[in-house]
Amino acid sequence: MDKRLVQVCQAGNIEAFYALLDDEPNILNFIDDVPFTRTPLHLAVLARKPYFAREIASLRPSFITKIDRFGYSPIHLAAETGQVEMVRNLLEKLAPTKKELTKGKENRTPLHVAVISGKVEVVKFLVKYYPSCIMDTTTRNETALHLAVKNKQLGAFLVLLEQLKLANQSQRNVPLLLLGAVYGSSFDKSKVTSDLLNCKDDEGNTILHLAIMMKQQQMVEALLNTCTNSAGTLQVDVNTLNGKNFTALDILLQCPLEQRDAKIEENLRSIGAKSYKQH
Repeated sequence: MDKRLVQVCQAGNIEAFYALLDDEPNILNFIDDVPFTRTPLHLAVLARKPYFAREIASLRPSFITKIDRFGYSPIHLAAETGQVEMVRNLLEKLAPTKKELTKGKENRTPLHVAVISGKVEVVKFLVKYYPSCIMDTTTRNETALHLAVKNKQLGAFLVLLEQLKLANQSQRNVPLLLLGAVYGSSFDKSKVTSDLLNCKDDEGNTILHLAIMMKQQQMVEALLNTCTNSAGTLQVDVNTLNGKNFTALDILLQCPLEQRDAKIEENLRSIGAKSYKQH
């Protein structure tokens, strides 16, 4: 990218930007024609220049979803750095009917990167206004919940669980009802939630397997205490096997006795958790 353009973007100088366009009318076209490159919009987001970013996005909407060589779009960068208003502004520039988030490296969406980096306010915004993104998976078949556990992001994890809980309890105007288009006429909110909670990554681990593996007691408690359907039935399958044929209880019992969480073990056994040998 032209060094003058880099400097203008980092400074957020709109007047200097238009002066540069006057000298080099095709400068944005050259960038647009190159695949997987960083654009002026990427730079404006990284420099935290919201007004300048809005100007660029208005002139060149194609930059909003353009993936750079690191696998990130400007929206990914805004989400990763916790810039809620920047995320909102960029998404508003896209087609009003667009309800899918751009996918980048490893098929990660802005929600995924916000979860990984623990940007809770961005997570709240995305699951509220783009509810179907909670179902998106990475190339490793990880949901946002998997990524929250793997990166020990309790705040993001609880926000995601709360969204599912609200969707299950609400009778109308439910964000997850947008997923009816995916599930068809047999759409069932409870089933969607159950599918998500019991989804397995490419190693066969559910979020319960991972939470126990990562010794995330609060996450385990949240899963076991709040994830019930309207009938009060636990939606987490505590006895499903991972890729190594381990149940959640098996993983817990592998820990040395002095490191084992007795409360989690008690909770698991009280709801019928078994080891693989007991299946």
